[in-house]
Amino acid sequence: MNFWRIGGDKKLKHFKNHTFSATTGKPDKNGSPLFAASHGGQAIVKQGNKISFYWRAMAETYLMDDVPASTKLAYVYVVIGKRRYYQMVADTSLRSFKLMNLNNEYTVDIPNKYQPEDEVKVDMEKSKITVNDLGANSDYITGSEFFTIPPGASQRLDIVYSNFTTSPPKVEIKWKERIL
Repeated sequence: MNFWRIGGDKKLKHFKNHTFSATTGKPDKNGSPLFAASHGGQAIVKQGNKISFYWRAMAETYLMDDVPASTKLAYVYVVIGKRRYYQMVADTSLRSFKLMNLNNEYTVDIPNKYQPEDEVKVDMEKSKITVNDLGANSDYITGSEFFTIPPGASQRLDIVYSNFTTSPPKVEIKWKERIL
């Protein structure tokens, strides 16, 4: 998988490449939940002059030295094609593509960060957030805390969501009870 970008000089430049095993209908030998016969995914996030590629629940972040932080993302191209000396992959598809602007200036124009079928997991013990099995600790809100549930029967946990939603989110909470 190759990533290219067009800089301020309007020239196409190879930026980075990642390798991965395409799915064959068999379980991934590395145990990755992101690529299987029925699904796969990668996220690309640009913040200022940094670009991050999220793949296999890890992120690789690179500094684009020759790109000012204020440069806006203008186009995203997806090309599925044959490279010289390589066999064409016959069963390749792009089933969905999401592009979100997370840097809006006005609160009335904030997009929903999570889609209805997204699965958000917060592991309080490991201080880890994942969205659809992709590492998402960047979603951690500064000032909040990963917490433990103290002993006792009178504990309360409030789930707060936006008042403009048409139906409340489906929330499932799991915990381990410890006998001291």
